[in-house]
Amino acid sequence: MTHQPFDSFDNNVLQRYEKVSKVRKLPGLFDDSSSDVWEIQGICFEDSSKLINYVIKSHQVSDPSSFWQGMDLLFKRSICNSYRDAKTTYTFIDALTDLKIPQVCDVLFGKTHCALVLEKIYGESIQTTEVSDSLVKQLAKFLAEMHSHPVTKMGAIATEAEVQKSLSQELKTWQQDVLLTIQALVSEELAKSPWVIGALKNTSDLTIKDIVPLMMDLRWDQFSQIEGELMGVFDLDAFVFAPIELDFVILEYLLTAQQLTIFKKAYEEEGANDLSVPSIAKVRNVYRVLFFLINALGEEDIDKWMNQPCFFDD
Repeated sequence: MTHQPFDSFDNNVLQRYEKVSKVRKLPGLFDDSSSDVWEIQGICFEDSSKLINYVIKSHQVSDPSSFWQGMDLLFKRSICNSYRDAKTTYTFIDALTDLKIPQVCDVLFGKTHCALVLEKIYGESIQTTEVSDSLVKQLAKFLAEMHSHPVTKMGAIATEAEVQKSLSQELKTWQQDVLLTIQALVSEELAKSPWVIGALKNTSDLTIKDIVPLMMDLRWDQFSQIEGELMGVFDLDAFVFAPIELDFVILEYLLTAQQLTIFKKAYEEEGANDLSVPSIAKVRNVYRVLFFLINALGEEDIDKWMNQPCFFDD
């Protein structure tokens, strides 16, 4: 049996992987520095007469990245507890969208690693240079599907029953969590930036239109496409219930002005219950600082980041 990517787990955990073959590392599937991603061929868990392909994401438990530090501070989420809850999360999202969501086949826990074993979904990851108007409309449909299902509490994706039982999230608690996250992640030098000083001052002005399921690391390369058609979602690790405004803040970085116009029209046409785009004018700079500090898109120049053109101001 090939050791990688299983060398960190006890043998009694790995009985169903004894006949794994064709182990292949996939560094280019999507840009995820927190986990190593492998494709493996193994016996189908449901039908031992079949060989099928799986994707295994193996995460070494160590000092978390700034992104996952932020996820912990804001939502009490780590990669390993995201993997632990993956069956609930993936099932929940699958029920909301027409896109292909991978089936969660297994979760492994060892002393130094945790791993998630997923059904392989086919297609290529989307590069920003390949984004067509059609893909923009399909992204709008996907986000409209997510946003049409508001909940009452932020944090881990839970079952409908658990959501109904949970208490509403206090707005003041969210404001405080954002404040503490910015304070925890900002460097001593960056703390002097007027952008950071302004964000810390304005966290008390944050409002929330809706709490919805959303991907905190929303990027084009999280999605699968075949011949220009959006097919599925590769990675749901950072899906949480969170303020809807966060999606629109990051969309201003992912789309051009022309694409944003196309997105807005398609989004409002697709959305249930008269779904409308929220104005983010009053919350934009606080969330931009937050996304910068968790390194959402890899930008290192805060002035360049904060001066990104604005769109969702109506």
